[in-house]
Amino acid sequence: MRAGYVDFLKRVADDYAVTRVVHIGDLVDWASISYHEKIPSLRNAALEYAKARKQVTALARAFPKADWLIGNHDALTERQAVTAGLPPELLRDYADMWNVGWVIHPRFTKLRIDGVIYFHGDRRGRLIRHGVTSG
Repeated sequence: MRAGYVDFLKRVADDYAVTRVVHIGDLVDWASISYHEKIPSLRNAALEYAKARKQVTALARAFPKADWLIGNHDALTERQAVTAGLPPELLRDYADMWNVGWVIHPRFTKLRIDGVIYFHGDRRGRLIRHGVTSG
């Protein structure tokens, strides 16, 4: 995350008198556990998680109340567990993993707020029709 990014977001929220924050997904990249080719010079999963957790903590402090729509990158831990044949009971939930108090919406959720539909929009989500969640 770029230096000053959280401050920028706070200024924008203040300038527009934002009353509700929606994170539309891909809170973290998870390049180290993606299904794409690995780049040896990138950090390993433990280092990526440690750095990302600090960044997420800064966002959560700035925006303690938010809705988070899980994106395809956010879901990489679940997706990799499925690939490895691990049961979901072995995974941590997102709130615990990232130490956020946000309302977390499952992947492919379409969240309706004041007539506006928010969703992550990765390819599978566009192909599969799901119900809309009011919030």
